[in-house]
Order: sequence, then C-alpha cells, then structure tokens
Amino acid sequence: MKLESGFAGIGFGLGIPGMKLELGFAGIGFGLGIPGMKLVLGLAGIGLGLGMPGMNEVPGFAGIGLGLGIPGIIEFGTGRVVGAAAAVNAETAKAEPRATHETFNHGRIRIFLNWKQKPAATLTEKGMPGTTKVLKLLQKKLRYRLLIPLYGKTHETVARTSRYHLRLRMVELGYNSHQPELEGGDRPRCPSLIPKFRSQFNEKYVPEAYGRLLGLLAEHCGGPVQFRVAETPIFVPKAMLDEMAGLGGAMAKQLMEDAEYLAGAGRAIPAGFDVAGQTAHPHFLTADFALIRNSTGELAPRLVEIQAFPSVFAYQVELCAAYRKVFGLPESLKVYLGGLSEETYWDLLRRTVLGDRDPEHVVLTEVDPLHQKTFPDFELTRRRLGISVVDISSLEPQGNKLFYRDAAGKRIPIERIYNRAIADELISRGIELPFDLAQEWEVEWAGHPNWYFLISKYSIPFLSQSRGFPEVPPACFLDGFLAGPGEDFLRSRGVDLGTGSEAERGYESLLLKPLFSFAGKGIEFSPTRARLEAITQEERKNYILQERMHFEPTIETPFGRTQAEIRILYLWPDGGELTPAISLVRLGRGKMMGVDHNKNQEWVGGSAAFYV
Repeated sequence: MKLESGFAGIGFGLGIPGMKLELGFAGIGFGLGIPGMKLVLGLAGIGLGLGMPGMNEVPGFAGIGLGLGIPGIIEFGTGRVVGAAAAVNAETAKAEPRATHETFNHGRIRIFLNWKQKPAATLTEKGMPGTTKVLKLLQKKLRYRLLIPLYGKTHETVARTSRYHLRLRMVELGYNSHQPELEGGDRPRCPSLIPKFRSQFNEKYVPEAYGRLLGLLAEHCGGPVQFRVAETPIFVPKAMLDEMAGLGGAMAKQLMEDAEYLAGAGRAIPAGFDVAGQTAHPHFLTADFALIRNSTGELAPRLVEIQAFPSVFAYQVELCAAYRKVFGLPESLKVYLGGLSEETYWDLLRRTVLGDRDPEHVVLTEVDPLHQKTFPDFELTRRRLGISVVDISSLEPQGNKLFYRDAAGKRIPIERIYNRAIADELISRGIELPFDLAQEWEVEWAGHPNWYFLISKYSIPFLSQSRGFPEVPPACFLDGFLAGPGEDFLRSRGVDLGTGSEAERGYESLLLKPLFSFAGKGIEFSPTRARLEAITQEERKNYILQERMHFEPTIETPFGRTQAEIRILYLWPDGGELTPAISLVRLGRGKMMGVDHNKNQEWVGGSAAFYV
C-alpha cells in the first residue's frame, strides 16, 4: 500500500499490496481491496472501495461511493464504472447488460443506498473478505443524505430512511425491476436511450395529459388525428440520429451513382407508371431504422427501409410542438436535424415544395386526400405554404397543361405538383387518371413519382450485397432465392434457413416483402417454401426476402418495454443539397411497427424523437 492521507479528518487504508491510493478529505476515506484496485476517494464524506482485480475506479464525493465488482467487469456505459461497480456477485454481473457502445450507452447504472437489511447477507456474498467490520462501523456513523455521482455531472439524491441497516442494490435508470422477462429470455436488456429524461417523463405522466395532447393536435390539424398517437416521445442522443442520417444519405447517394442499378430499378417500374420528366434527384427521402443488439451486445441501427418519397414533414413539427407544450419539455431538447432551426426548416421545406413557383400554381395531390389518415399533414402544409390540396383524379388536362379547380370553382393552371399519391393505391383501387402519366406535361414535380420506385425496397438487396453497409440486413430477390444464388448468399451471411425437406421447410428468419407497397402492406413473416413457390414465375421478381430483425425494446412504459423504429426525413430542394431535416418515430410491441399493426394498445403509435 502506497499512501493513506487524512486532511481535516481521518484517512484509513486497509488492503493488500498493490492498492495504490486511499484519500480522506474532511471525512473518512476507506480502501479495501485486492491487488489491482487503483483508486478509492472519499471527499467530504466516506469513500468505500470494495473490489477484486480489474475494477477501475470508484469515487465517492460529498457522500458515499460504494464499488463492488467482479474481476474483469471494467466497463459499463461510458467506459468506466462511476459511482458504481459491476455487480455484487457473478450471477448479477451476468444478468446485467455489458453496454459499451460509445454513442448510445451512457451512464447506465446508478447505486441506491438505503437502510432496509443487514449488510452481511448482501455484501459478503461469494466470500468477499473483510467487509463486515467496516460496514458495521459505517452503520454507526452514517446519518446523512447521500449524493451519488452519476456519469460525471448528474447526481441522484437518496434520503436516509433508517439509521442502522444498509442494503446495496443496482438499478438501471428508469427501469422497472419488477417487469417480466421479454421474449428472447436471456437477451441483454437495452437501457433507456437517455435514462434521465425517460425516468422524469414517466414519473410525471398522468393520463389526462394524453387527452390534452390529442385535443391540441385536433385543434391545430383541422380535426382529430385518425392514426394512433403515442403517449410519449423518445429521448435520444444526437449522435444516434446523426449516425442514422449519415447512413441514409450515403446509401441514397451510392444508389444514385450506380447507373446499372438505376437502369434495373427503372425496368421494375410498373407499366403505365413510368412518368415523363424525371428529375435529376429526388426531392424527398425517408430512411427507417431499427435498433438491434449486434453480435458484441451493443445497440446498433439497422436499415428497415429506404424510400424516395415524402413523409409528414408539416405534421411532425406540430406533433413535436404539442409534446413540448403539454408535457413541459425543456428547450434544451431539440428536434431539427442537419443544423436546422424551426425557421430554416420551414424555409427549406418551402423551397423544396414550391421551387420558384407561386403557391397558387402548386398543388398537393393525393388519392381522396380528405379521407387519408395523413390528412392532418396535408392541412398543415396547405396553411403553412399556401398551396391547394386536391384529388389527383380531379386534375383536368388541356393540351400539354394540367389544371385544378379552387374552392370557388375557378380553373387554375398547375405549374408544380407536390405528389403524395402512390402507385399501389392507384392500382389497388383501380383508379384511372384523367391524364396519361407517361405523357410530357408542362408541369414540374416536387417528388417525381419515378423516384418512389428507384429508391425503394428494390434497393435493399443491392445495398446488402455491396458489403459497403453492414447496417443493411441480408436480402435477395425471390426469383434469385428460388433459383439458388440468392439462397447461397443468405447462407453465406449467416442467415438461418433451416434444414430438412425443402417442400416442408419454413423460413423463420425471413420476411417476404412485395417491392412496391406502403405502410407494411403485404409483408409476410416466416414464409414457407410452398408459399414462395406458389408465387408465379412472372411475379417473383417483384418480391424480396430479407433477414428478419429483432427490434430491441428500448422504451420503458407502464405496459412493458416498447420498440422504436426511427425514420429520418430528408429534403433536397432544386439547386440544393440532400439535408436531414427531422425525425419521426413509431412505437410498437407487435410484430410490425406501423400504427395499423399496434391497435388496441397503449403507449404505442406515431411519436417523435427529442435529442440533446
């Protein structure tokens, strides 16, 4: 033992050779350990270090810092144990997540001290020597509120409840320790994305607030929102959203630079929907990401889908504002991406939708827009940008121009179309438009319809097989899978395709997805070989098989841990750059994340991400 110092108090050092330093300032500093323990500090209170080799650092400031660890348990959250060690025993250590991801996992663990139970039963498990006498001494001396250091700056205050009995337990911030095991059994549990805000939100939440949230949205959106709105937003580190935004942008640009890919994707556009006047780039892009546990146990993003199509850019701003107002969220929590502010966000959206056209000659087109669930976004866009919302089937062609009727019935020429109509709805409803999409029209497109096909699920097999993006799950086209090469590729990437007779085989690890569908329509889980072979030879090129991802439940709710799918929304104005603008979140506990797939549940649905 090298040094024991006491300033205006007592400094004790008890240990075995190899222990480096124990200090006590204006109080008592105890050091108990086995060789390899580095530092135990007690400042203006008591610093107690109990550990085995491999434990890094246990500080106790202005109160009590306890560290109990098992050899090798060095890293929890930010790379060192701060104010807490790994576990009381090996079983506890195995039960807790080994969270080391630098972006997502910060400050997982906090220590609570209370006075419920005698220490010998808890702190001397597994034969930790020499603790009982010291703890008995501490029991007689401790009469303070306890201030526990938590990842550097945040502190948790725990009130003393009794004088004599000490118990130590480990809790994740915001985690309900009585929650039953999730599906998957021994999979590590993922802590909150930002534990402090999650815990605060859940503690303050009252059901009446949800009613106020829905009422405020209805007031501002021109009527009730027809899809389910989640009771809660999520709270994430900015680095997480930046990582996702960077991935989605890089994937889109790689696809656009691949002439062979674009040619193949163009050939996949359904007959009659190859629209004239294709723009040099899409004006809108969305990239959806799941949060999964990778092979090292870290939280990591995985691409669910990428689509060059608009999303609810106006509604999402309103939803964020409603969450902030109803729940009193601080201004330090941000929502805009790409360096945007509220003002520059709206300016970017305006430039992307309008270009340099007068709003009177720009229309938002959709199939039966008044009865779409996304109507609140249409209405907010109309109010904010001054454009008209019209049914695409009501457009009137004359010569090479298109016209619409305003509220007074006046016929007005269209110079630019903000397109929200998708081909699969036109096809499924059997709608015949009064104008030919393939004809050259004197009109600009904000969101040219071809890009809906060019950057879509069609791109996933290409991205996954390029090996440039490990964040893309392995995927192949159905025709290639049944012919053999696609199946070989999936096996080479470690996808479990089962064994046994092909005729009876079911593929539990796969999803079957139609190429051009929206909102999760047509997706099939665990398809059988018989089901795949029942799809006609001609149609097989219009499906992909993708490895099924297991979303990691990350959001603590009163109804159990909930999964989050995070969508990054991008804008790309004429003459500008592709810019991540805002995010959208879908919460769910069902097989799929869409709001239609989580009915009759609470704390699920459309949501928003706030970041710091």
